[in-house]
Amino acid sequence: SIALVPPSTPAKIGVFDGVVAFLLVQFGLQNEAIIIGYTLIFHLIIYLPQIIFGVFASWQTNWQWSNTFSLSQP
Repeated sequence: SIALVPPSTPAKIGVFDGVVAFLLVQFGLQNEAIIIGYTLIFHLIIYLPQIIFGVFASWQTNWQWSNTFSLSQP
């Protein structure tokens, strides 16, 4: 969860993946293909539910981009 805290690019690409890969190496895993594969799958497992529930929430509230940045509408 420490990797989720620092600000970074959207979906924390880079910081999150780097920490996961670093920890896998610290646990003795040396195969780079397995490290990359596990990191990508773990990233999807963590962030895909957030994306799915966010899309579902935006559908339920009739959210629109045009209303997000408009200062004239309440």
